[in-house]
Amino acid sequence: MAATTKIMTAAEVITHAVVFANGFEPEFFDKWILKTQRQYVKRFLGTDFYDEILTQIAASTETSDNATLIDDYLKPMLAHYILYERLPQINNHITNQGTTSQLDEFSNPAPVAGINLVRNQALADAQQYEQQADDFIKETQKDDSSKYPLYECNERNSNKYGIITY
Repeated sequence: MAATTKIMTAAEVITHAVVFANGFEPEFFDKWILKTQRQYVKRFLGTDFYDEILTQIAASTETSDNATLIDDYLKPMLAHYILYERLPQINNHITNQGTTSQLDEFSNPAPVAGINLVRNQALADAQQYEQQADDFIKETQKDDSSKYPLYECNERNSNKYGIITY
């Protein structure tokens, strides 16, 4: 059951990551939550800690420490990673007649550079929440070494080369 447990809802993704969310359909993000959390959150936490978090969420038995980690760090981090991953599909749609841009009578398409800026900012925000989560866990462990025993801290969270370009 934990393998299919979502850390957050699609409505929470919108709340955390979409600035102008009027009329934005939560269903658009719903099917991407598991894929993205497995890709980013599982990598960040490590398999054992990730499984513990999902088991607690599924049973509604989150510890106080894990609830803080989830609500203050993991949900915002995941929401921004989802936005980063899904932004190309938000702007473009695949139909039986090819790829089309999202347009209505009151909108103008954003230039590719504008879309890339939004996407890069979503990635930067996600990575910032990831770093803050790491800092939170380390600070908590500094105060009480028995906290977060399954967290596997290593250098996987750092960008060794500086700027990310696309």
